[in-house]
Amino acid sequence: MNRAKDIFNSKNFSGRVFPMAQGYASWETDEIISVELYRNILLALLCIFFTTWILLFNFVACLQVLMCVVLTLVNVAGFMHFWGLTIDTVSACYLIISIGLCVDYSAHIAHAFMMCTGQREDRVKDALHKIGPAVLNGGFSTFLAFVLLGASRSHVFQSFFKIFLLVVLFGLYNGLIILPIVLSFIGPRSYKESLDTSTRNKEKEMGIGEELQPIIKPGCQVPDYPSCQAGGQHSDKDNKSANLADSTLNKNSDYNQTNDKLSSL
Repeated sequence: MNRAKDIFNSKNFSGRVFPMAQGYASWETDEIISVELYRNILLALLCIFFTTWILLFNFVACLQVLMCVVLTLVNVAGFMHFWGLTIDTVSACYLIISIGLCVDYSAHIAHAFMMCTGQREDRVKDALHKIGPAVLNGGFSTFLAFVLLGASRSHVFQSFFKIFLLVVLFGLYNGLIILPIVLSFIGPRSYKESLDTSTRNKEKEMGIGEELQPIIKPGCQVPDYPSCQAGGQHSDKDNKSANLADSTLNKNSDYNQTNDKLSSL
């Protein structure tokens, strides 16, 4: 096809002349479909990365969710070969659409894991107990939505049924089995632990809860100040100083009262 185009272009015809045959339309598609598919998949994965990063607010969890999405796409694309599907315009569109479907199974598990506290194994169990049945029900309800297309004889509908069935199966497998295993080994800290750590760091920077130390210049002697005992009890020198100050205040108050009485007379 491209050789025929080059021959026509080299003849310098006066008008717009081009070769045309029945198979040229599919050949044109096959020439650019791989580049278009890879570019659109990369753009979709990039959008998923930033979206999950904003919603999960954890870089490690975002990478783990993205890993499950990539694994699901690889599994689906590999199984398509054994099911008699080729990369054409129909299957390419369904593959790109399926990226937004398979991300749900992993993102919900990762979010539930981030909300739980404790050891990684306990957090994985709590996450699967809380959100696992809902994720499984979501995959089963999605399967019920397109199960009737399996009896269709149309290539478009059969491709839709096969690809989306693979997306649901591998998405649930990677979200409910692979991702919890990964989280139990290298799972990120929970939101509560991260918040407590940041709060402690801020308090440490502000000096809250720490005793202030005096600045001593070189060559200066530091006087010995009376130290306080535990429970708020002062030393004997402090007690004597406090008693002397109280007696002085009492004398001053008595003197003021006497002056007031004399002035009234």
